[in-house]
Amino acid sequence: MKKKKLITVIIGLILVFVSWQAYMCDRYEGNLIINVSNQSERDTISLDLYIDGEKQASGLFTNEVFHNYKEYVFKTKKGEHSFLIKTGDGVVSSEVKVNTMLVTWIVVDFYDDDVRPDKEKLTFNITTHKKPFVIE
Repeated sequence: MKKKKLITVIIGLILVFVSWQAYMCDRYEGNLIINVSNQSERDTISLDLYIDGEKQASGLFTNEVFHNYKEYVFKTKKGEHSFLIKTGDGVVSSEVKVNTMLVTWIVVDFYDDDVRPDKEKLTFNITTHKKPFVIE
């Protein structure tokens, strides 16, 4: 009897998890959500988004409102993908590998070298998340 209850609970949890992923995919109309923001002192920067080596989107990003994010949603095949971003003047981010078996969020912040105080002076800060991105 205990074994039957355990199996029922496990199946129930799997159904909840699968339903949640289906809901999120339907809500966002895709399984890869990319949020991009210009955090630099430049008024406007041109950025191109690449998935698996192919240009998927581009846009002009202003910094008129700090923490102003543009959202891009993609329907990708389930599995591993590569993501990178380039500026109009040739600065390229490092390639990030993401697995889209679950709905995945990528957050990209673009910085000028003089804005970031760290020694590496990274131009792009790219993070991945398996839950919705919240701006505080």
